Amino acid sequence: MVGLRWWNYVDDEGKSHWVFESRKGARAGGRPPERKVFWTALFVAPFMWLLLFFSSFFTFNLTWTVSQK
Repeated sequence: MVGLRWWNYVDDEGKSHWVFESRKGARAGGRPPERKVFWTALFVAPFMWLLLFFSSFFTFNLTWTVSQK
């Protein structure tokens, strides 16, 4: 999305080397529409999970757990 990547290789001596690459001419953060979608999704998703958690928590009904014969 933004032209950046990390990768790792192990040399002949067994040492691990991390390499950072970026696409030429790539700006940090990508194009403005992609950046807006990314940050919006990043912040909206946890709030949606919180909303779902609280809605299920407050609508929880213990009477269904009691066996009625």
